[in-house]
Parts: sequence; structure tokens; C-alpha cells
Amino acid sequence: MWSFSTFVIFMYFCCGSYSLPDKGCCIRGRQICSSLKISVAGFNKACETVIPSVKTLAENGFYVEQNQSLPRGYYAILAWAPNSLPKPERFRQILFTYAAMNIHDSCFKKPEPCRPQQINSFEPDCSEQNEVFRLFDIFLLPQTSWIMGNSVRLMVSNTFDYKNFYNRTLFRRSPDRCNRFVLHACRRPPEYDKLLHQHQLRDSLGLPVDPQARPSTLDSIFQEHFPGIVVSNSMLEYEEETCFLSAELQNQAIDKEESLYMSPSSCTDPFIEAVSPIEYAFNLTIIANKWFIYAQQEYVHYQVLKKYVSDLKMLHGFEENHIVIQRGRDNKRRMGRIVARLQLIFDKLIARHVRWAPPFLYLRNTPDP
Repeated sequence: MWSFSTFVIFMYFCCGSYSLPDKGCCIRGRQICSSLKISVAGFNKACETVIPSVKTLAENGFYVEQNQSLPRGYYAILAWAPNSLPKPERFRQILFTYAAMNIHDSCFKKPEPCRPQQINSFEPDCSEQNEVFRLFDIFLLPQTSWIMGNSVRLMVSNTFDYKNFYNRTLFRRSPDRCNRFVLHACRRPPEYDKLLHQHQLRDSLGLPVDPQARPSTLDSIFQEHFPGIVVSNSMLEYEEETCFLSAELQNQAIDKEESLYMSPSSCTDPFIEAVSPIEYAFNLTIIANKWFIYAQQEYVHYQVLKKYVSDLKMLHGFEENHIVIQRGRDNKRRMGRIVARLQLIFDKLIARHVRWAPPFLYLRNTPDP
């Protein structure tokens, strides 16, 4: 059994003070969703609400829960993606995405949103032009005193050690308010937006999802990694007719996104027919691994977009034929096609008595530091 003093020491290391968790937030994000919130004006204050960009914070401003109970003084609003740095650096340091300091408490006690005047924001690196969503933690910290401009710039322009949050010459105590958002950190190129928003510019993404699920020995894997995605016989037949697998056996560098819209003229090729069964199975295994990794990545985007569409529908009461709802259906259909392709490859491996172990460890979920 823990003694009371041991418990107090434990709470000190978690939250950086002797206060109980319902009186503050742990700077490393533990119990962040159950603490008093700081929220972005115009967005749901619920934990893991999707925020379209860092600029939204400056443009919309902030609200805090129980604002009148906020102690007097100056505050800092600091935000970062907890897993943005590689290991092991992420356990010692953070890299600010947004920082605003020297905000008087009166700013939060007005009926309108608090919009800090002096802010530093840093857009994430999107050089790879991939769709990226990141967990994004934000904290309201009470400053010990006014922080000079040079000190602010020095603090936010480089990595910042976690130990500095416990420096009482900077911050009086643990954060008074906190929250966790999902930041739409990077967007794909405009061509991809056309694929999602203007779906009429391309051929249909495939047949409607068939409610009759096809029994499969991979059912348990689908339930664990792709819940809500149904694979049917008609979907498998559709993917078989696209000849995507023949194309990838000839050229494994084919982009997965473009592959969903390609229609090779033939599903056979002399090169494919000429290779040995062992070489064919080996190449098929490599393709299966790549599609499984791709499916895991895209399922994260699918879930975020699904929640975003659901929130918009609830907020605005969109009809079923609204473009936002149509986009949601296209999103599910697209994810269904990806999983159906994975299923098709798996069936071909089984037919050749090839044992395949999906690369689960590639995107294993890890707890926040």
C-alpha cells in the first residue's frame, strides 16, 4: 500500500505541483481530456476536435471553462504535437507549434473570445505533400511575471525542455486549463482535393458498400484494425476486374492512390506467367505488406474525416444529398476498396498455401509520453 507521502510525490512528478489533478493539467498530457478546458472559438470544446490549421487559433481566439474563477495575473498559451519529435527526444523536449504569452486574465473573462496580440506560430513541415493529422495539445499556464520579448523568442524558436515547465521563475504552477485537438497539419495537393470534393471529375470509386459481408479467415484482423469496413463478394469482383494486381506485379512502384483509378487493359502478362511460383508468392507477399501498411495509414484519415462529417451533419442538419454527406459516403467507399484489395491479395496467398503475417508493428499505437 502507498503511504500518503508517496502519493503526494507521485502527483508532483505527474503534474509538476502538489495540487490534485482536478485542479490542474499534467503537462505531459495525462488526463488531459478530463481537466478544465481551453477551447478554440467556433469549435466544439470536446477533446480531440478537428482543427483545420494552426492559423485557426490566431483567427478565432480562445474560451476557457469557468473563466471567472481564473486567478489574476498573466498567462501563456502554449501548444505542441506531443509526438512530433523522434524518440527519445520527445520524452525530454517539445517543439512549439503555437505560443502566446503575457496575456492578462481579463482577456479570458470577457464574453467575446480572447485573441492574443503577440503570438508565435509555426506551420509543420509538409514537404512530402501527404495528408497528415496530428494530436495537438494546448495548455494555459500562469506566468510568474511578465516575460520579455527576447526571452519569448528564445523559448519558442527552439526545442523546449519539459523541465523548464517546472521553473517557477517562468510559471507559477501547473497549467490551469488544457485540451487536446486533432490538427489537420498537412493537406494533400489540390489534385487530391478534387478527388475528394469534386468526385464527379473521376469515375465512381466503386460499387456501393454491400451489407452482405463475405466470410473470411481475416475477419478477426479486419475487426481489430478496420472496424466498420465491410468487404463483400461484389467488391472483390470489382477489384479483380480493375487488374490492379497485375499492374503492381509488373511495377511495384505504382502509387496506391492513383492505383484506385487505373484500369490496365489486361490482367495477364507474359512476365508474370513466366516467373516461378516461389518468386510469384514472394512478390505477392511484398505487395500485401505494402497494401496493409497503406490501409492502416488511410484508416486513420478515414476515421478523422468520418467524425468531421458527422459533426458537420449534426451541427448543420445536412440532407443526405448534401456534398458533405456525399463526401462521407465516398470516403467509406474508398476505404472499402482499399480493404477489399487487401482481402483479394490475401485470398490469392491462401490459394497458394502461403502463410502471411501482416506487419502489425509498423503503425502500432503508442501511448503519449
